[in-house]
Amino acid sequence: EMMLGKTIQWPTVTIIVPSYNHEHFIGETLSSCIDQDYPGIVQILVIDDASTDETCKVASSFAEAQTSLRPISVIRKTDHSGINSSIEIGLGHSCGDYIQLLASDDVIIRSKIRQQVHFMTSSNLDCVYGDAFTNDQGKLERLTYPDFANQAQRIKRVCTQDTQLPLAQSALFGRSFLDAVGFIRLLGKAPRARAKPIPSPMAGPIEPIAMVKPETKMETAPIT
Repeated sequence: EMMLGKTIQWPTVTIIVPSYNHEHFIGETLSSCIDQDYPGIVQILVIDDASTDETCKVASSFAEAQTSLRPISVIRKTDHSGINSSIEIGLGHSCGDYIQLLASDDVIIRSKIRQQVHFMTSSNLDCVYGDAFTNDQGKLERLTYPDFANQAQRIKRVCTQDTQLPLAQSALFGRSFLDAVGFIRLLGKAPRARAKPIPSPMAGPIEPIAMVKPETKMETAPIT
């Protein structure tokens, strides 16, 4: 593959999908992961939090049709213990150089992984993030981010999954960064890291992913 006129080896990316009772949504979520135009391997890990519906069955049907470039694994927890433990389990089973977190009722645009990996590798960053859209019964709303006071605040808000901002799911993290500081432990002191918001669709080629409140299906839409 070529990047910036040079032959490159695309690094492996892991998408961790914590799931719970999203049988009607997870199929579209996984399709958006499989359909990435990223030339390298995208490992997809579904960590199910003891769903009581058919979420695991739907996810397993995707795993049965996996390919070498899109390996899919479904791990079902025996007890409902929350999203933090699901993320930790996913990190423990991941093999990617970059980590994407994605809720099981969310979707990402087709070019997200490719463009973010390109942006990170060319800029020597530990994580990048971008804007998003909500889709509430067909009503689209773009979510943007406030200016952070400093780098430490930015990293803490991105990595601790602030409930008011879809930063964690719009972000792509370097695995070495997460290994160094521990994802869940970031709830305490924010680490030193290199992070940057990716250019908005209005200013550059990077587009937002979608993000909504729990139990609301989201999707992306073109900027006109």
